[in-house]
Amino acid sequence: MPTPTLGPADAPVTVAVYEDYACPHCQHYVQDTFPQLRSQYVADGVVHYEHHDFPIPVDPDWSYPAASAARAVQDSVGVDAFFQYSTKLYDHLGNYSLDVIGRLASDVGADPEAVQTAATDLRYKPVLDADRSKGIEAGVKGTPTVFVNGTALSAYDWQTVSDAIESAR
Repeated sequence: MPTPTLGPADAPVTVAVYEDYACPHCQHYVQDTFPQLRSQYVADGVVHYEHHDFPIPVDPDWSYPAASAARAVQDSVGVDAFFQYSTKLYDHLGNYSLDVIGRLASDVGADPEAVQTAATDLRYKPVLDADRSKGIEAGVKGTPTVFVNGTALSAYDWQTVSDAIESAR
């Protein structure tokens, strides 16, 4: 299964982010930094953005199931729906349930039952484990970890990320 990406593959800057859907720091990144990055850099073709799963797991009950649900959305209705779903999923951090997973899947045009099943049977665990292994090889120790052109940043706030993107340009 391909890595979920946004922006042109030949953009001058690549931003790769490793996330755990149960991580409150990832929630902060996705709700505060990612929208600015997407509107200022991805939309303009400056950044090729890559989402990578890194279930630590922060929450043994939901780190893998939530990521598997998101990959089911990607697999069934595409990468745009994946990013919509992922963003909405973080709105429910701490309150995950199969009902939430199914309702959000329906909101983005995916079959809610299929996404719930993917969450419960961890259908995409091999994909998630491969991403996690890639992260470990790259030196990821926690989430979110943001890389700009292969260099891990010390923080994930907007100023740090935008400064690194500007330097890489």
